Order: sequence, then structure tokens, then C-alpha cells
Amino acid sequence: MLLEAIMALQAKRNLADATFCRALGINQGNWTRIKSGDRPVDSPGFLKALLKAYPELSAEVLQHLSREGGERNAE
Repeated sequence: MLLEAIMALQAKRNLADATFCRALGINQGNWTRIKSGDRPVDSPGFLKALLKAYPELSAEVLQHLSREGGERNAE
């Protein structure tokens, strides 16, 4: 769900991975691993960068973090 919301925002804004990663200040390889499920979407560093660049995703981030069981990358 969180990953889907992030990817939807990226698509809605028509942002290439390189542009999106530059806005977040993350390595494009990390984003690729997050999208493929090889790296958790809820790592603290990623969430901090995400909320700084795209505060409109704060509701989705909070919802993800509040779910019981902390299903990492179960999206």
C-alpha cells in the first residue's frame, strides 16, 4: 500500500526514476531494490527522505507505520 502510493505519486508527476531519486537524495539502485521488494520500504532513512521531499504522503506513511505486525514490504 505505501509502496503503491509512492509509485502512484511518481507516475502522476511523470517522474523518471533518476529524477525521483534525485528529489529524495537516494541512490537509484536503492529505489529499484525497494520497488522489487529486495529492500524494505519502511527503512527510517528512506521514510525521512520521502516525507521531506513529498510531505503529501505523510498519511500513507503513518498508516503504514501504525499497522500491527509491521508487515515489511508486504505490498
